[in-house]
Amino acid sequence: MEIDKPNGFTEQEQRAFARLSGDVNPIHLDAATARRTPFGRPIAHGVHVVLWALEQAMAQWDEASGARWRLQRLRTQFTLPLRVGEPLRLRLNANQPQTCELEVLDRFGQSAMSIHAVFEPAQSALTPPRDDDPPVEQPQDAELATLVGQTVRPPLHLSPSGAAALLPTLSRMLEPAQLAFLAACSAVVGMRAPGLRSLFLKLALEWDAAVDLSDAQGAQYEYGVTGLKMRGSLAAIGVAGAGLRGELLAQRRPEGVEQPAAAELAALLEGNKPFTNCRALVVGGSRGLGEVAAKLLALGGAEALLTSRSSGGSAQKVVEEIQALGGRARAIALDIADPAGLPEQLDGRAPDLLAYFATPPIFVAAPGHFSAQMFRYYTDYYVDGFLNLLDTLAPLGLRGMRILYPSTAALDASRSPELGPYAAAKAAGEQLGLHAQRCWGVRAHMPRWPRLETDQTLSLTWGPAQENPSGAILLQALMHTWGARADSPE
Repeated sequence: MEIDKPNGFTEQEQRAFARLSGDVNPIHLDAATARRTPFGRPIAHGVHVVLWALEQAMAQWDEASGARWRLQRLRTQFTLPLRVGEPLRLRLNANQPQTCELEVLDRFGQSAMSIHAVFEPAQSALTPPRDDDPPVEQPQDAELATLVGQTVRPPLHLSPSGAAALLPTLSRMLEPAQLAFLAACSAVVGMRAPGLRSLFLKLALEWDAAVDLSDAQGAQYEYGVTGLKMRGSLAAIGVAGAGLRGELLAQRRPEGVEQPAAAELAALLEGNKPFTNCRALVVGGSRGLGEVAAKLLALGGAEALLTSRSSGGSAQKVVEEIQALGGRARAIALDIADPAGLPEQLDGRAPDLLAYFATPPIFVAAPGHFSAQMFRYYTDYYVDGFLNLLDTLAPLGLRGMRILYPSTAALDASRSPELGPYAAAKAAGEQLGLHAQRCWGVRAHMPRWPRLETDQTLSLTWGPAQENPSGAILLQALMHTWGARADSPE
């Protein structure tokens, strides 16, 4: 049996679970923060997804008796994050009272989460949690090593109305203390260990036969970092509460990548103005390599128009940084799926140079996964968006326009299987660039770069990108684009 959630988890559901659990980590709630992570947008709380899946499974059971159930075992592997607003599917591989084997699939059909749960009828009630939401805190960002050996015992909280509104079946059928404890596990990882830059990887809980059901402290739970793995980037966290005991495994995410400041890039130009009399359009110029390109072009004498999905925020900061050093730049909002308003922004004249940096988060594929959906995910940016721009600019005259279209070194050698759909889409984009040279008379430079450090190329499994000087690489490519003859991909 399969159950679809076509709109995925909504922002409203995210906020409701944040209140219920106390996990207000901005990776789940704040689009601007999430944009600077490998995921590109907010992701659903892993525990919320688990509880939603158990909600769907238990809703299939016969509830006529009105009996409550108690978890005996819960094991969950969080394989891939689920982005807010993206469709997902729950696969019930086995589902009957007492045993559930569940799998959550992401928008590409990849396994994002596996869940094994064993229940038994609750013969006697556990000490109930406090009947309110947890207090609102700020997520910690302490070094994991400083947390090893500390044990913390907070109270359990569960708002009956909040639980019933978000998880109506689970709030009726599962012991309230256990529901509160599972929600608290989300806050342990998202708020405290590792906290701000955390990623939940695994949850393993078992019934503790030694639990004293009459214990007056039963409405508490405890947690503590018991050890570190993978050079200190993974934390094993012991937890106990509501009759369950086990371990959480969490990862400390890499920080967002800050690109070189305008002053640092100006030094590369050594006072020269190689892009004088150039009207440059930088698509995706608000951050990453597009940000670097926009700064170099404007400080090198070009009049730069940089685009992003919204013209405020980071795009405007780049413009202000350029203008503070005497460069000419402005920013506009542009949707590459519908760039019809672009000619007006260009005053009816095609740019002399188009630098195309539009890209989604890159590392979204599981090893070996290649589907039509995932290929389309990349081609929406690398082919369709690129073609939409060319079609929009064509009435303005494309002949002689220079184009910088960064491609990838993944086309030149065998790379990780995660990059298959990405590399295929980039190859299609290169072919479009060659077509534009032959049919529209543009001059396209399509360098096949290694992985350079940007927010989109952050990877949780590959480690840091090579320490390539993005400023020097971009400057060389831009000068080649502005002054070179049409060439093949290199």
